[in-house]
Amino acid sequence: MVKLLLLPPAAGVILLVAGMPTPSAWPRTSGAVALSYRVADDFFSWAVVQGAELTVVRTTGSPEDGGGEIVMVAGENVGGAPAVMARNVSVLVRALEGPATLGPGHRSPSGYGGTAVLDSFRFALRPGSQPATIGGRPTTHRILTVETWWIDRAEDGTRTPVRESGRADLWFAGDLPFSRVPLTLPPLGRVGGALPLSQNHPQVSAHVLEQVIGELEPLGLLLRAKVVDSVVPDENPNAGVALAGGAAERSIEVDSIRTGTEEPTAPDWAGLPVLSASQGLALEIGMLAAGEPCSAERTTGSFEFASSGPVAFMAGGAGASLRDGEGLGHASVVLGDRGRNAVECVLVIFGDSARAPGTYKVVAPSLTIFAALGQEAIVVHLLADPVSRTLTRFLALEQGEVRLERVDGRSLKGVIKGTGWVAELDPKYRRRVAQGLGFDASFETAVGVGGRR
Repeated sequence: MVKLLLLPPAAGVILLVAGMPTPSAWPRTSGAVALSYRVADDFFSWAVVQGAELTVVRTTGSPEDGGGEIVMVAGENVGGAPAVMARNVSVLVRALEGPATLGPGHRSPSGYGGTAVLDSFRFALRPGSQPATIGGRPTTHRILTVETWWIDRAEDGTRTPVRESGRADLWFAGDLPFSRVPLTLPPLGRVGGALPLSQNHPQVSAHVLEQVIGELEPLGLLLRAKVVDSVVPDENPNAGVALAGGAAERSIEVDSIRTGTEEPTAPDWAGLPVLSASQGLALEIGMLAAGEPCSAERTTGSFEFASSGPVAFMAGGAGASLRDGEGLGHASVVLGDRGRNAVECVLVIFGDSARAPGTYKVVAPSLTIFAALGQEAIVVHLLADPVSRTLTRFLALEQGEVRLERVDGRSLKGVIKGTGWVAELDPKYRRRVAQGLGFDASFETAVGVGGRR
């Protein structure tokens, strides 16, 4: 079993780490009175101001300790569903988003360090029998349950069936306007705390939320959630390490509600390009992986690459190298060059040893890439400004192929063909995210396989 090993870029590297299907329409609340409230889980709390067109979530506490910092926005003028800002990159990323369809074969990171492959799942939303008065407001009780069955693929090759299930008791106040924010918080890698299985399998939770959102919106604002997730692995005498089970409980509370609040503003967040959750993850993975390789100078080998479709660019020259996997954990090819005005780089990371001619299937960057043995590769392109230390363009291929035509111990020759998406982020020009971009490249390195430049 092989896996992508992501290491932080070295000190002084130009590139910095970035943050994290179309969601259902954001429910309009035009004419509604703005309100403020606090959302708290078992460890943290956030201050929310929910307006007619915009909702802003800030950290609580003193300004000296980081209180008052915006961590999430939602609403029509920031693209709809809750989103977070990618760190050091002027782009928004959906905080919680799942696939439009979900079925057997879906992969998630395993809580045991391997990969979890979905076998089957089911969910149900039903009326609860425990209505409560919370903060003086009568509430409606709903119970959301999700049951999933997985095959845990360990790094040693063993396969173990695992059942993971979750139950969320939810209480909604019908006199307050609905918002996804209390369902989506807490952020910072733990989004969707009010939803079953959101801690281990947030894409499953997000998919289920989209299926039941039409039934939840009329119920009003979520005021309380109590969630229990459980993990039950089968006994597997062949497993190298016995898998432990258990249950985890958490709660979400909404309080300190005030109406008549001023409409919130977030001018730095308005009008930014919006990435899906999977695109945001690809951005983060790509920048982490590309940091040191793309910032180093390359003087051997040659390359040419060009794009077609919504964004057209091309480059070529001397500057192609083959790396032995040091730092990334996998063999990789780096194309491009570092100049005074720009760093332009294409990074190809192989899921298997690149020591023989053959064709590698392009897969989108994800937390479960290279989970299955086979000839796979990820391909990302980036353009950065070395003076301002900002990313101005990022491209990730989602399908295609990398074909190694020659691998002879002293050089490597190949081509790349595929399609993907691109984010144009240069503040001097139009900032946008575009789909359906075509990409073609050819390259030839001039160093031995496994050797360092």
